[in-house]
Amino acid sequence: MIDEYVIYISNRDLLSNSRIRHAVEGAKVNFFAEDDGHTEHASWIRCSIRWPDAVATIDRLDARSPDLAANLHHTCRIVNESADGDVDVRRGLIHEKLLRSHNVLRVSGPPETSDRLKILSRAIAAGSNGLLLHESSLSDPHGRLCLGPDGAFDAESGWETLPSAHERKARTEERMRSSGIPVSDPLPPIESDEEGLLRPPWEVARRASALVTVAARAEGLEQQRAIQFLQAWGLWEAASPREQAFLMNPHPAETERIQFLWRYECLWVMLWALGHIEKLNVPSSICDVRRAVKLVTGTSTDVFIGKSQLRPLEEVLDEADFIYRCHGAVKNAQVRGETVPGGLDSSVVIERLVALSWLRNYHSQSWDDVSPDR
Repeated sequence: MIDEYVIYISNRDLLSNSRIRHAVEGAKVNFFAEDDGHTEHASWIRCSIRWPDAVATIDRLDARSPDLAANLHHTCRIVNESADGDVDVRRGLIHEKLLRSHNVLRVSGPPETSDRLKILSRAIAAGSNGLLLHESSLSDPHGRLCLGPDGAFDAESGWETLPSAHERKARTEERMRSSGIPVSDPLPPIESDEEGLLRPPWEVARRASALVTVAARAEGLEQQRAIQFLQAWGLWEAASPREQAFLMNPHPAETERIQFLWRYECLWVMLWALGHIEKLNVPSSICDVRRAVKLVTGTSTDVFIGKSQLRPLEEVLDEADFIYRCHGAVKNAQVRGETVPGGLDSSVVIERLVALSWLRNYHSQSWDDVSPDR
């Protein structure tokens, strides 16, 4: 029978290999990369730990792993199976923490290593501000019970929200006040600088190329021209399954056409993230469609993608936090039957929220799965 601990780490960077070695002092530790070698870098996907009497392993899923999202949502289902009632708010906070995970470590070994695995796993969780799952019980970085299978929890349990997240929230709220947009205090901080992880620039550039094609098709571009463009440049897979279905439909419904026409706003965000647009203004009016199209199509596609670079992570997170809170202000006004504040255009807000959520790899979701209903 194998004993197992699973650590969910939202911090972008892992605990250093040397600190993991220190936590199992006296054991021989090797880290293995995905390709073929031993590595001292954070790209490892498996770690072997050998004591004189037993062997344990650490298997790692990271943001590149196709199984990461499924693993996180499976753990959220385990959390959902706990008792109802007083833990509902706590469950929501745990979900958010889990779904921000960029690394999942599965620490496993035979029964005789159980105590050593517990010490090792707690050390990693404590050093990484991570959550620790063992036998359906979830513990915080200090070993306190966050949630048990029977709904039990330690009221003192929790994890650190890093200062950069609090600071960003404060800056955003000041920006909102100066723009005449009401602040909704209950909205929590988004991820910190240490937790943020953006899509790679080439993927963002490919997404921009797909978006301009889909939106142009919605605007009236001939179906075959749209499809041929994506196929000729090897970009068909850059279009999401829902976008591909739209492009393959010779007679899309008007509602569907309008939906995809709004993707110009998502394109605008991608172009800003890639540095082609200097600034994202308050989302109170639609973007400059002609300029957006020209920025993508005015140069060869291979150059547009090959030379793409992203803005600094902190700038993207600043904008993501701002649009998240603008969306909250819009929803509050709509619930109360009030005029949308600050001149915000609710449709532009939604499209920017979708684009920025995808950009920052929110909950490891694919494009079609990103929703403004958070």
